[in-house]
Amino acid sequence: MTQCAKLRRPRGRNVARRTVSVQLRGSHSENMFSPPMQNQRRPAARFYRPRGSNAALQRPAIIDALPRQLCAAIDQSRMSPPLIEALATLRTTLFSHAQSHDSAARKASPALWREAVCTALLAVCVARLLDCSSNLAALAGLLHRVDEFLAPDGAGDEKQFREHLLQSWRLPAATAAAIRNWRRFGEGRRMSRESIAVYVAHLLANEFLHPEISSPGMAASVSAEFGISNDSLELIRQQFQPLYLRGIGTP
Repeated sequence: MTQCAKLRRPRGRNVARRTVSVQLRGSHSENMFSPPMQNQRRPAARFYRPRGSNAALQRPAIIDALPRQLCAAIDQSRMSPPLIEALATLRTTLFSHAQSHDSAARKASPALWREAVCTALLAVCVARLLDCSSNLAALAGLLHRVDEFLAPDGAGDEKQFREHLLQSWRLPAATAAAIRNWRRFGEGRRMSRESIAVYVAHLLANEFLHPEISSPGMAASVSAEFGISNDSLELIRQQFQPLYLRGIGTP
């Protein structure tokens, strides 16, 4: 009996290990975002040390030209064919690679994409009022919620995942700071002008995209704290409206 007990106990542990290994190999999150189990010493590392083969986390080279094209779209009140093509490429090569298994998150991706484009264009207008870089604000507006597209299920600390993304992409410092901080209005922290531009643009974008749920006067009250008048906001709306009516707000 003693010998049988000694044989059964290691056999039970091996079966358990094999079962866990099979389950993890079948997990999309583990395959796409973490190294093999034997190399994992810190559980948190599986979420922000993605495999090099994951193309969705590679920095898209096309984003380098997009800020200038977005600024030109505001100036010309139209989306140029190169800009339309570049945005379509970005969407198919990056934003369509959302890694979530959550069906609700997948359904939300088109809405997030529309908001990203609208925020980028509106950030150009707001940045010009704030006398900061419209190019950097446009890029930050386009990518201000990019981590929500690419974060895997159960990524745990979203802030750390976002930091991994920003560092691996080597974005301009002002753009990275705006992506980090645009949500921090009201926390008593100093925000860069690009961060302010993205936040105000985000509020304006939601006015256009979701008028039924956006808070009336929210953009005006926030903007007033940064010295942006109601007349200036109305001018921004007038600059953006032709672009919106031409299809920016559609999937």
